[in-house]
Amino acid sequence: MEHPALAQVLQYVAGGMAEEDAYHFESHLGRCPDCAARVRAQRLLREHRASIFSARRRLSPAEAHLQARLRAFLGDADLPSDLRKRLLRWSRSLFASTQAALRIGLESATRRAWIRAEDLPRLPHGRLRLAFESVPQPMRIRGKDQSAPTVVESRAQWPTRVVADAAEGMVLVRHPRGQPPYPLILLVSSSAECVRFAELADIPGEPYLLARFEDVPDGEYTLLLQGQ
Repeated sequence: MEHPALAQVLQYVAGGMAEEDAYHFESHLGRCPDCAARVRAQRLLREHRASIFSARRRLSPAEAHLQARLRAFLGDADLPSDLRKRLLRWSRSLFASTQAALRIGLESATRRAWIRAEDLPRLPHGRLRLAFESVPQPMRIRGKDQSAPTVVESRAQWPTRVVADAAEGMVLVRHPRGQPPYPLILLVSSSAECVRFAELADIPGEPYLLARFEDVPDGEYTLLLQGQ
């Protein structure tokens, strides 16, 4: 048997070859390492394509929304090339490369802020986003009880702390120190065309990294922490 054409290799890999033809084809593969390698390569490519299309089919509307927002932001923003490359790499596998995520709300008129893990897009590392628990703290202004900035702290195994302050329009993230480059953080508005990012920074003398978003407008946001 001569070396099979590409069409025959694809037909065999897809399982569409007749039984007798497949018998002769497999006999040739046993004697020809080059053709056997071609079959293995086509099988790997087929599996890779299947995994890509499957992942795309599983994208929820919320996931597609976040990915589109980030790519639109990268198309318009004036960024240093190295930072743009990091954000672009993250956007290409946004959900596979996200370590944790939270939903954040700010309402300055009522001094109300909230942070929760519900209503999030599906993430491969979903167990990390569920590691957060809300810890409200009382606050008094001019002798009256006020709703405090919502403080969210991870459980012991995930010592990341997130603070949302509606009165100040501020979101703060404190994360354990690691090896540089330090993770990026995205803050994506659910309604307005607003994407903010920050890189966790080293704080001299402290055992943690810090990122701060200031002048954050009222609204609902998704906060994404890049994996390492």
